[in-house]
Amino acid sequence: MRKISKSTAPATLSDAPAVRREIAYRARPRRREFLIVVVTEEILRPSGLGLTLDTVLADIIDTFANARANDTHAGPDDDIEHGDDQVVWEGNRVVAVVRADRDGLGLEVIRFDGGESAGPA
Repeated sequence: MRKISKSTAPATLSDAPAVRREIAYRARPRRREFLIVVVTEEILRPSGLGLTLDTVLADIIDTFANARANDTHAGPDDDIEHGDDQVVWEGNRVVAVVRADRDGLGLEVIRFDGGESAGPA
């Protein structure tokens, strides 16, 4: 372990090595938390660094497609098929609604965050 003596220690911060002044801080994506609700029941609460609404919506659509392909209806997607909307919240704002289309064969995604809403999936 090296000891710093008065002769080797910088007198002021401006005398410190240039490396210290040139430290670049890497920007981290912000942590986001979404809440997916059907009627009054909390279905899922995904959260994480860099999580996007697109990722959350893709998971909902994939789960619906897998349940339909496997002919299984045990889960939140069963609610969609029978007319209950899934509402996606971020904080105190509704950012999207996922619901069955008019024919009941696909999903309709309505976004309130300025992203592009999608028709039947």
